[in-house]
Amino acid sequence: MLRRTKGLGSLMRDIFEEIFENQPLDPEESARRSIRPNLRARFYQAATVGEGPEGFAVLLDGRPVRTPARRHLAAPARVLAEALAVEWDAQKDRVDPAVMPLTRLAK
Repeated sequence: MLRRTKGLGSLMRDIFEEIFENQPLDPEESARRSIRPNLRARFYQAATVGEGPEGFAVLLDGRPVRTPARRHLAAPARVLAEALAVEWDAQKDRVDPAVMPLTRLAK
């Protein structure tokens, strides 16, 4: 006759954890992890707008933002530059370009 004990469930759980502990990740989970971007921590206090030779530039702590092409992130109209600055200011702990559509278009 088989007796059930209270700890049998946790014993089985421990055995399965030991068996699968060093197994490779599920291919789908591995792919998901590899495509997640490493977001940069927010490194500035305030985003503002300044006027310059290229138009109205977005400034982070008084310094111009540069695009991946190393150009200043600037707009021809102050209203557009202010909208860009609002996007940058809305970032909390991490800078996520995916939620900054105007900035992505301006690059």
